[in-house]
Amino acid sequence: MSDHPQVPVSARRPAVADPGPAGPVTPVALGVGLLVAAVVGAAAPLIGVVGAADGSVVGGTTAAGWIAILPAVLVLVLAGGRRVPALAVAAGAGSFAVVRLVTDLPLVLGPDDLVRPDLFAETSDAARPFTVGAGAFLVLLADLLALVVGVLAARALAAAPMPDAALPGTALPGAALPGTALPDTALPDRALRDGQRPDRSGTAAGGHVAPGPAAGSTNTSGVRRTSPDGAGRPAVDRSPIDGDGGGAGPAARFGSGAEPMPPLRLAGNAPMIAVGCLGAVVVAAGLLSVPYRGGYLELRLVPAATDLSGVLAAFVALLALAVAVLVAAGVPRAVSAGLLAGAGLAAALPGLIAIVAVTAGAATSLSAAAFLPMVGGALVGASAALNRLRPTSTYTSQPVDLPANGRGDDSVAPPAGGPRADGSSPAARATPPRTAERGAAGPDGGRIGSRGSIVVGGLLLAAAAGCLLAWRRPILLFDGAAPTPEVADIAAPAAPPFLMAAIVLAVAGVLALLPWTAQAGRTSAGVVWAGALLALTDAGVLLARLIRAAGNTQDPLSSLMAAVPAEFKHTWSAGPGFWAGVAGVVLAAAAAVLAPVITRRVAEQSLLQVDDASADRSRVIRRGPLAVLVVLIVGAGAFPVWTADLTRSTALLRGYEVGTLGVWAVTLAAVGAVLLGGTSLKPVVAAAAPVAAAVVLAQRCLVPAAIRDEAGFATGPGLVAGVVAVVGLLLVAPLFWRAARRVRRLDPADRDVPAAS
Repeated sequence: MSDHPQVPVSARRPAVADPGPAGPVTPVALGVGLLVAAVVGAAAPLIGVVGAADGSVVGGTTAAGWIAILPAVLVLVLAGGRRVPALAVAAGAGSFAVVRLVTDLPLVLGPDDLVRPDLFAETSDAARPFTVGAGAFLVLLADLLALVVGVLAARALAAAPMPDAALPGTALPGAALPGTALPDTALPDRALRDGQRPDRSGTAAGGHVAPGPAAGSTNTSGVRRTSPDGAGRPAVDRSPIDGDGGGAGPAARFGSGAEPMPPLRLAGNAPMIAVGCLGAVVVAAGLLSVPYRGGYLELRLVPAATDLSGVLAAFVALLALAVAVLVAAGVPRAVSAGLLAGAGLAAALPGLIAIVAVTAGAATSLSAAAFLPMVGGALVGASAALNRLRPTSTYTSQPVDLPANGRGDDSVAPPAGGPRADGSSPAARATPPRTAERGAAGPDGGRIGSRGSIVVGGLLLAAAAGCLLAWRRPILLFDGAAPTPEVADIAAPAAPPFLMAAIVLAVAGVLALLPWTAQAGRTSAGVVWAGALLALTDAGVLLARLIRAAGNTQDPLSSLMAAVPAEFKHTWSAGPGFWAGVAGVVLAAAAAVLAPVITRRVAEQSLLQVDDASADRSRVIRRGPLAVLVVLIVGAGAFPVWTADLTRSTALLRGYEVGTLGVWAVTLAAVGAVLLGGTSLKPVVAAAAPVAAAVVLAQRCLVPAAIRDEAGFATGPGLVAGVVAVVGLLLVAPLFWRAARRVRRLDPADRDVPAAS
């Protein structure tokens, strides 16, 4: 065993292999624990969860319960080579077991009102009241076992060795070695507040001498320092945090004694937290609704609805997922990906179980709420891709030779205020090689930006093709075929919104493909997907209304309606255009998820630093218009755009109608775009975001001619607010661009550079 203690080494050094967690708790054991819990829960219907009062069969769909093994399988797959991510998956999946425990408690407290066809389903109207069976206690035992596994995994994850992580441009305590200097790129952005610049030449005014032994010696941490010039000169430490406890504290990093600490990790991961918390809200909304409808539920006198336990489960799910997202925002991406993948997969299980139960033959059908847990779980898991934290150190027990400049190369740090080895002065030094290389890569961040923009643009163009196909092909089928001329006007309102969505998606795709407009295209991709979803949900609303209207005249339970001749019975169903629209929405959503990831990675490649004073002034200028626009956008979504004698357009507060999802998507996308434009320091993003929001809002305000021809048609207050919001967004776009243009930027050589787009 080495005599040298473990010390952090710059991430420029080769990383050592993950030693894995110590102690008896291993990822394999945790995966087996989750697997046992899933098997116990899946076996409960075989024993009998409840008993019927009349002795009828109440068995559930046993195949659905086996979906719960998915988190265990993921843990066991990762346990072979990536132990820390495997622990994170087990912790995320196991912690969500508390939600399942709250959901399953009514199995023993009062199962009469539960809707769980995966566990039991009555076959007669005299089956209730139910009696509690032994299988109900097995279900609770499985939940408790999974919860214990989650607690053990969380404790093992907290004790597992993992590298430090920091936001790009910052450093963590311990990331700098005593007596060494970090590269210029480690300086925090706030070091440039109010024009204060650290002296890169190594004078006492610009940096402080890190405490440590003289050059050429071995310090107390076991790190041997060498001075290439042999001058015995102590190196200048430009690290934002002192590497040792001796000497000046972190507040004296630039000699002023009042410099703030680097930004908090959570503040830097705000996009990740926003997406993850949005997913948590969607999961909670799904738990507030019953994922089944019709079938055996019609035997009950009281309609199926969420009880108090469901409300409590939704609250606990929201809290558990929000905590998981916040924890994941403070750890490196690999760990956060495992944690949120486990939590998101566990959150999606109720929806997956409902789908499998109905597919396997449960005597009921799915409601729209069955898909919400899956959508929310996917958002929670995908939010890990927005994690900006990167490993900054690893651990080794071997001595490491570091040059006195601390950069890991063989160049010599210049004397304090003196010339360089090549005779040049510090003030006239050239741009660092990394800056020059990236500056020559092109306007869009080099290889990462160009390739990512091509993928985003391709997805947007494919989505536009899907929406265009939806416009051309029959969206609704009448008696299994294209609508006849007699009923064509009924299905006519579904097509025009897809044409508008196709045009918008195509324009955004072309912008993303062109090198000089790629950033604007990626920004638009995060917004314009909502217009395609609005078109799809409007078509879904029309289809649901037609099916409901046909069902009122063909109810097989009514003897009067059963006497209607077969030639007068007609059916409406989704046509090929509808499914083409679904494909377009999926492709547009994929582009919306990928675009911010590419933009974030491109931003991390830049070495430019922003002057905080000018950035704050820029955001203050945009604060007032931003607040007004948010109010207008929410107001436009809260009211219908049009009304007619028999119906009206959907709005934010129209219950659980499928069209409400489209309005929510448009409103949230527009609000998010305005917030992005009001806070972004990039002029192109600041201008493109409100323009994209205006385009999406305009799609909702354009009413098809077939709707305007309906009896009693009138415009609603949502149209007025929407038009005002669109005009306001277009007017503030130049203002936002000019405000972002005024932000001062400096490169690592302390030279002012023009505002980057």
